[in-house]
Amino acid sequence: MHARTATDEPQSASAAIAAVVVSVVAVAGFLLLPMLVAAATSSLRLTAGQIGVMSASLMLGSTLASALAVFWVRRFEWRIASLVLLAGLSASCALAAVSHQFTGFLLALAAAGLFGGSAYSLALTMLSDRRDPARWFGISVAAQVGFQVVGLWLGPAVIAAAGSPGLMGLFAALALAAIATVRYLPRRSETSAEVLSATSSSLLARGAVLLGCLLFFFNVGCYWTYVEVIGTSWGIAPQTLGTVLAIGVSAGILGAACAAKFGERHGLRAPLLIGAILTVVAALALRQPTGVWLFCAGVACYNFAWNYSLSYQYTAVNRIDPGGRSVAFAPAFHGAGGAIGAAVAAAGVDALGLQAVPWLTSVAAILSLGLFAVALRARTGSPVE
Repeated sequence: MHARTATDEPQSASAAIAAVVVSVVAVAGFLLLPMLVAAATSSLRLTAGQIGVMSASLMLGSTLASALAVFWVRRFEWRIASLVLLAGLSASCALAAVSHQFTGFLLALAAAGLFGGSAYSLALTMLSDRRDPARWFGISVAAQVGFQVVGLWLGPAVIAAAGSPGLMGLFAALALAAIATVRYLPRRSETSAEVLSATSSSLLARGAVLLGCLLFFFNVGCYWTYVEVIGTSWGIAPQTLGTVLAIGVSAGILGAACAAKFGERHGLRAPLLIGAILTVVAALALRQPTGVWLFCAGVACYNFAWNYSLSYQYTAVNRIDPGGRSVAFAPAFHGAGGAIGAAVAAAGVDALGLQAVPWLTSVAAILSLGLFAVALRARTGSPVE
């Protein structure tokens, strides 16, 4: 339990809802990255190499922002920081919308990743300060997936009408509109400096939980990089495959909603175990062709488990480090894990074929669960540093 100041401002529902809005807007570009890639490729006539550089620039900016957030997120007034970050995100997206050269577009996108990643870390820190963080982490993840589903549905119409400038302009407008929620955010952390220095768990616990985050996103990098390729190799038509993936992503809303509903009623270890088991089941279902409906069920199962697990992982990180520094830092490990997972999966597929993907995904999920178990045990079994 955190030591609190007299103010109850951070515990108001409006403060939490505003933080959830910021968390969604901050990662809008990442959530709709496939749409962004398609739009930019058409508008700017990008080569395959430039597409990779573009995606990397967005993720690199976001990862760098998360790594730096640990140094400032508890030092500045949160409303002012949110205002600056959302304004910067809006301006960066607007610059990308009017950039007709690849270099200018790339720099604007990197800046958007930096501002967006910073705003996301700040939003997570705000939610981590609540008395019921698991519930609000679940709501945040559910909102992100809901936005992703709607975006994937409406995005093609936006791109058809206005191309990449239209999509980036939409992101700019969303960030600008989100500024209206800043007035409802907490002014600053209600966790005292004494608590920040005294309640963090051992170095082993903090290191294990962040490595657990990295390996969890390693499995995501493996799975999502090749799930569409595997479906195609089974003979599933591209249009059908797109529908299947949309249904699968939608199942993630249910996973996050379950985390939001139950919170920590059953602790952390049991939900993390359930999420890992479902991930392994979904991954191993890719070993051999099973037909469209079973493929769809597997993708839905994976997305349910991913979003269900992510809510509890944020809660576990916050439990290990109640000061919120690690939860602000976690997205950096997420970005690194996803990138490493995709690279290792590519090497595995080159060497062993698509059969490497389900096994790499499964092993990473199991190792991630083990690291979370070590972290939670070290927290309760080791002296506080």
